[in-house]
Amino acid sequence: MGDKVIAGGRNVEKKGLDIAIRDWPDVTLFGDHPQAVGWLTPAELKGLMEDSWCYLGTFTETEDGDMDGLPIAVLEALSMGLQVVTTEVAGLTDLTGLVHFVGNGHPSIRERLTTLPHEFNGAGASYVRERHNPLFVAKRILILAEKHA
Repeated sequence: MGDKVIAGGRNVEKKGLDIAIRDWPDVTLFGDHPQAVGWLTPAELKGLMEDSWCYLGTFTETEDGDMDGLPIAVLEALSMGLQVVTTEVAGLTDLTGLVHFVGNGHPSIRERLTTLPHEFNGAGASYVRERHNPLFVAKRILILAEKHA
């Protein structure tokens, strides 16, 4: 486990990358934001996550109601055992108990990042392995298909 706080994705309003930079200036960004290290290959992203302890998800709802459902980056971070500090948007609420929720304001994000222990998130890693593996998903699809056949 490393010492970085990371965030990333497309540079669109709903990702809240500018909020991440404002509220945690030392964040390491990946993606297409002007202050990001750029898009990473899967191996490079894995390496960045291995050098990190926390994923910061400052997702937001735009004025026209656009927001992420359940960002893949959050699941990737959980699968690597990172702590996840995130806003409470859409499908992220399904991860209650696995992630740490904050508001989109400087004090709550900074407070959470400075007080959260730098420890492996075993519950998050287990959740992703159990609930988002291909076999589990395929079984759920079969159950739903049989139910509606």
